Amino acid sequence: GSWAKIAVADESFHMGLTRLSKNAQMISALEGLCSRIRFFRCIDLESSSRRDRTYREHDAIIRALRRRDAAGGASLLEKHITLSSEHAIEVAARGLARLFPETA
Repeated sequence: GSWAKIAVADESFHMGLTRLSKNAQMISALEGLCSRIRFFRCIDLESSSRRDRTYREHDAIIRALRRRDAAGGASLLEKHITLSSEHAIEVAARGLARLFPETA
């Protein structure tokens, strides 16, 4: 599959979820963040294990929303954000190595 298409779908998921909040500042902040991390998101989602984990996490969040399970959904979102943040340094290193291979 195309990593770029998968990354677009991933970004759409996050933006759609954030728009549900109707919080203009949060939406604007995420739009800014997304525009800065698109390259890294594509690199991250090249990994089949990372894609699988992301799909599972997103599916669990959607299921919580459908059940109207606010506490469960909030917990899943917090876990998803924490795991993604922890993983971001590794992804950034891989991305920078591609941009500047002579320094890798």
